[in-house]
Amino acid sequence: MHSNCPLQHIVRLDLFVFSVVPITIALICLYSRYRWSKKPVVIVASLPEIVALLTPPESVDMREALKAHAIPNLPLVRAFGITNTFSTDDPDVHRAFSREARSVLSSAVPNDADWDAFAQVASETVNRYILELHRPSRSDFTTFSRVITFRIVAVILFKVDPSLLRHEDVDYVTRGINELWALSTTTTTFRPGLLDGINVHLKRWIPQYSNPIDFVLPTYETMWRLIATSLAILHKDVVSRQTLADFLDNPLRRHFITYPAQSASVESIMKEILRIYPPTRGIFRAVQEPLLSFLPPPLSQFFTRTIVRAAEIGYLQRDKTIWGPDADVFDPMRHHPKRCTEMQQRSMLGFGFSSLKCVASNWAPHAAAIMVAAILERVGEDVQIVEGPRIGGREGWDGWRVVSVNCQSEWMRSDEKAQECHNPKR
Repeated sequence: MHSNCPLQHIVRLDLFVFSVVPITIALICLYSRYRWSKKPVVIVASLPEIVALLTPPESVDMREALKAHAIPNLPLVRAFGITNTFSTDDPDVHRAFSREARSVLSSAVPNDADWDAFAQVASETVNRYILELHRPSRSDFTTFSRVITFRIVAVILFKVDPSLLRHEDVDYVTRGINELWALSTTTTTFRPGLLDGINVHLKRWIPQYSNPIDFVLPTYETMWRLIATSLAILHKDVVSRQTLADFLDNPLRRHFITYPAQSASVESIMKEILRIYPPTRGIFRAVQEPLLSFLPPPLSQFFTRTIVRAAEIGYLQRDKTIWGPDADVFDPMRHHPKRCTEMQQRSMLGFGFSSLKCVASNWAPHAAAIMVAAILERVGEDVQIVEGPRIGGREGWDGWRVVSVNCQSEWMRSDEKAQECHNPKR
């Protein structure tokens, strides 16, 4: 017997509404998540936007700030197996890593006077490598920059015995790191055994860490590109080279920041290189935003999506509204206190900003200047830099070479002559 009671129809309608609406919303969310996963990274390029992105709100605890920092680094976790602060939202890991990183830097240069010892080791490392430039495979500019930077970093920061750093092994490790980094942005499939091979060497050289690549990546990977770019810009700059040569003889802090008569300071030279060619062109953060904006706040918080925002440091540091119409021109004197505006100072964000700023932001430019000075001391005397069509980054150095002075004319004439010059008959 069927009932025609109107109340039953109302109850059935309510049940229908309360069952279908949540399912509909859930389907919308799933579809939207899929659709938005195909979208590119959201770029922010103005100074206020970048500062806001890199400054965690007061309402956000450290774990949430670290999570926003770690999510965009998942490709590096897959490629390198890193377990440091760049890969986790654990505040304890962050504190331990930051503490150890500061300890490594301070042990390398405990006091200002110890920059002299740093310069001596850098020069010795450069001299040792220059003696090995008789092979064509060692005259590639990126190989030269990668290997020499890794050697200096390994010896000075991680106390590696220089005699253990065979060229073939260092080349394998640095070339492999470059390959994994490049692939990490496009794939999850990497050359079988490559990371294991890299780790075998790193654990032999730096046994004090269970996962040495946690510390090698932050100290070496950015530094080698800064060294390469500095050499490319400065190798023909007579004035800057003389300033760096004088600095190498007395590499203390006061000589780093002092402006010689009518010329730029070493600090301003490095700042300008970092401004035009920042090794880190983008700083990424994962953020949550409402998926269904039409819902009121109590409900909208349950329907969010994670997107990645990129602070476009490379654009900001060449923004003509901040740096003027000559923003693309290399001019270290723009950083002189009498010329550099407050806005320009605030726009130098290559090392990050706020609580997660790089712990080496003060140390790295000084150290890089010494490394560059030590290399340039031998350019012209023992080797020459042959330029390619453009300055690269992690890649893009086609045509760039480092050749022995005695071989330069032969190299420029023909590859066959270059091979003969770099492979003398015994």
